[in-house]
Amino acid sequence: SDLPAPAAMPSLQTAVEAAEKCKEQGNKCFIAKDCKTALEHYQSAIAALVEALPPGRANRRTELHAALWANTAQCHLTLEDNWRALLAANNACNLMPQPLPKALASKAHFRLATAAARLGFLHVALEQLQAAYMLNSSKDTAAQIAIVKKRLAAV
Repeated sequence: SDLPAPAAMPSLQTAVEAAEKCKEQGNKCFIAKDCKTALEHYQSAIAALVEALPPGRANRRTELHAALWANTAQCHLTLEDNWRALLAANNACNLMPQPLPKALASKAHFRLATAAARLGFLHVALEQLQAAYMLNSSKDTAAQIAIVKKRLAAV
């Protein structure tokens, strides 16, 4: 078997604590407008979680894991790395636990829509904005839906 011995794997509690600390550091860096360092912290947190979680996609569906990917997406958007933002936001959406944390899910869908729109995938952007709006009907999301619809009509 290629799996490490159970003793070699960090405990989930230890990994979650480490990931939470990395997330806090990442958030501080993001607030300080240091997105590259924030990304390093978020990626370290994701790695800590993945290493400790048992194999299987369902086990990775945690709010912390989804939040880390959503934060990663925001950093990539800020750095205008839209492809990486798209992938990170997609990971966040796919890792949402049940019951759905509405505010976090709305952010993830909005970030996915933003990256998709910047890349010219307007139908994807509209679909994701509508998903975000269903979760959290904000004026900002409604405005973005109108903008994307206008862009689609002009194509």
